Amino acid sequence: MPSFDTVFHYNGWKSNQLRFNLGIRQEKISSSETKNFGPGILDLIALNGNNNPVIVDGSLTDVTGTPHIFAPNKTRTVKFLSAQDIWSINDDITLTAGIRYDNYSTAAHLEPHLTVNYMVRITLLRLAIRV
Repeated sequence: MPSFDTVFHYNGWKSNQLRFNLGIRQEKISSSETKNFGPGILDLIALNGNNNPVIVDGSLTDVTGTPHIFAPNKTRTVKFLSAQDIWSINDDITLTAGIRYDNYSTAAHLEPHLTVNYMVRITLLRLAIRV
């Protein structure tokens, strides 16, 4: 499937790094599904005679390729854009703030995030020899 994804970095400041991401891609979704139907709920007529049992006894029934599948096979386009600021407060603390927007051909999603990273420095052994 075709796709385009590009990332831009800006490191013009001593303690900040800006990152921008822009892209588009197509996704092919292929679904298969089995369901556990109770007796009498699903029969041969409901499944259009696709060699499924007439009596449903609660075992798993393959509904792939029938109208009863939850997510049918399809292709969708995803467009996305993100911006992120990575700020080094000092040698041990980094703050990252950003936002990402995804636009699927069926829905859109906006997701902000904020992260604080702290570098833990542990000295396991320190020897001092004095003469």
